[in-house]
Amino acid sequence: MRLARHEQSPGFKCVKGDATRSSGEPSACWLRLLSVLLLFASGCASVQPRGDVDVGFAFSRDTSPDGAARCRAAGPLYESQDTGTGQQFTGIRPFYSQTVDTAQDRRLHEVLWPVASVKHFKGETDWHFLLAYGHDFDNEDEASRYRAMIFPLVYWGRDKENESYFSIFPLGGTLNEFVGRDRIIFALFPLYAYSYVGNTETWDYLWPIVSRTKGDDVSRFRVWPLYGKSVSDNKWTKQFVLWPIWNHARYYYPGHEGTSYILFPLFGRTHTKDQKGWMVVPPFFRWAKSEKRTMLNCPWPFIQYASGDQEKLYIWPLWGRRDYQGIRSSFLLWPFVRTSHVERSHETRDRLAIFPFIHHERVSAARVTETGEQTDKAANVKARARYFKLWPLLSYRREGDVSRFRLLAVWPEMQTPQIERNWAPLWTLYSRVATPEQLEHELLWGLFRYRREGTESRHVSIFPLFSTSRCDADARRRRWSILLGLLGHEQEDDRSTWRVLWFLKFGG
Repeated sequence: MRLARHEQSPGFKCVKGDATRSSGEPSACWLRLLSVLLLFASGCASVQPRGDVDVGFAFSRDTSPDGAARCRAAGPLYESQDTGTGQQFTGIRPFYSQTVDTAQDRRLHEVLWPVASVKHFKGETDWHFLLAYGHDFDNEDEASRYRAMIFPLVYWGRDKENESYFSIFPLGGTLNEFVGRDRIIFALFPLYAYSYVGNTETWDYLWPIVSRTKGDDVSRFRVWPLYGKSVSDNKWTKQFVLWPIWNHARYYYPGHEGTSYILFPLFGRTHTKDQKGWMVVPPFFRWAKSEKRTMLNCPWPFIQYASGDQEKLYIWPLWGRRDYQGIRSSFLLWPFVRTSHVERSHETRDRLAIFPFIHHERVSAARVTETGEQTDKAANVKARARYFKLWPLLSYRREGDVSRFRLLAVWPEMQTPQIERNWAPLWTLYSRVATPEQLEHELLWGLFRYRREGTESRHVSIFPLFSTSRCDADARRRRWSILLGLLGHEQEDDRSTWRVLWFLKFGG
């Protein structure tokens, strides 16, 4: 079962479950005991159909619109959910949360996110605490590969060849499998560093000033910015003198033979077998033409034009559009208004952003076939999902037949799972969730609740003033209560019971 990210729930999509099922967490047990005490103290809290409990923002137990057994207490501060199929969530916001998915062999702990987190996934562990990070590649093997760091000072670990390493930046040490290098050895960086990847070795002295590289097919040397030369056998030779003033390259690729040079800041030229181009006052004025593309900057970045495999026209920052490899994008008064249209084999995704207030996204079935031809139903294809946010006021999201609406939406990004789990419920003043089976409204973390399940069950409460419930699933049942049982009435089929002053019952 795929984990989903929804506003009011903790971050996974659930299946229908029994509302009275225990979540299996110790904290859920004592909260259930607390609910019994609250019921006793109040005489008769709003007891909904199927054994659900509603004591406003103090405590509630019910089934979430996603079908998980759910307990909440102290408004948004405590929440637990259990689908009964291996997916669980427990959160004491914003201090701690745990998300479990046994089907995916995944367990996530988050402490005052983003301060700390620990993630176990398929035998591996990732953790972080402030600027300390670590990754263990095999939890079952004490001698497994791992890496850790306290950025940017201390690095240690064991690589895939079972070699340990340790370093203290900038004093010295060894780093393995770091920034694309197999090994880095340094001392008093940038005074000295040695690194290699495969058979290619590099020595740096007073980095980036003096550097030398040698390998099977590459040789490089530089004394920056005075002089540098790089040679790759049968591919290219590149040089610079008084960088960036003079740069020169000669290419030997089959079909790409030729030269290019830049005399900065005056002019530059590219003359190869497959491309011709000029630059004047680089990078501001440039023209280039190849078999696939023609491009012009006049001057960059204000006027940018391209045609061929990429269609592009920018009049920056006023307006611009770009079409490249199935992605169409545009902007208006950059960076305030941006749009994008992305076509993939399985879906089409359209986005609109008006920074920082509006985010809109529409996801639909693919509009083109695998051969690139437009389908007959492309114009009428129904959106699989929609998302809209008016920051910081509201957000709306629909996935299939499930829709969610929320006030407020303080986080400026569209969807951040860590925020949805640990922070968003704290500022959600009102929420509405609708599924084919259920409709739920909630205001001020339970001060007002409305729940409807099909046509058989309905519950309304205004805590602590009034509540009413109706359930016709198994038997005809009606309940209403004023001031948590100061006066209440319950009817099930032909049996009628009255409650007065919380503890006095008549009838039945």
